[in-house]
Amino acid sequence: MMDDIAECKNSTNISDDEMTRIAEKKLPETPEGKCMIFCIMQKFDLVDEEGKMNVAGMKAMSQETPGMTKDDLPKLDAVMDQCDAEVATKYKPVVEDVDKCENACTVSECVVRKSKEAGIKDPTAS
Repeated sequence: MMDDIAECKNSTNISDDEMTRIAEKKLPETPEGKCMIFCIMQKFDLVDEEGKMNVAGMKAMSQETPGMTKDDLPKLDAVMDQCDAEVATKYKPVVEDVDKCENACTVSECVVRKSKEAGIKDPTAS
């Protein structure tokens, strides 16, 4: 995983400040930060080449997330389905590379927001 992150960091030329922002689980603000999100999500098969959500990939990864409780898994599956429907109308046509990055961030924002609404605790939070 660290190799994937390093590869994405190098390919996007993301600043250290934006990298810190992402590490703090904040949505990126720059095109490079958004493309970092896209790169990581694509490496884990969470989005396709246009940044569109891969629901099956998202659900599979949630099953493997350390610290995720059995009670949270059905809620997380529901979140994935809700976000798939919600973001389907928000995707940008991919004309430039940054468009796929915007799409991936739209997916990420929805999953984070809906997970909080469902009361799913971030297993990586302290």
